Amino acid sequence: MNHFLAIVPSILALIAFVLVIRLMVNSDRIERRAEAKFDAQMKAEEAAKAGGDIENASGTESETAKNA
Repeated sequence: MNHFLAIVPSILALIAFVLVIRLMVNSDRIERRAEAKFDAQMKAEEAAKAGGDIENASGTESETAKNA
């Protein structure tokens, strides 16, 4: 019985360590997923703006060239 009680703190420390590492890995995975979703939304918004403003963007560039 004394031998079992001697390893209980080590087992508890191992369990705590595994849980902390698991939480860190899961939170990193969730953060990466959220960041990828945000990046995809931003790219979609930029693509929508670029697609709708092609005439304005080229007109702005030609006006800038005329003024220079």
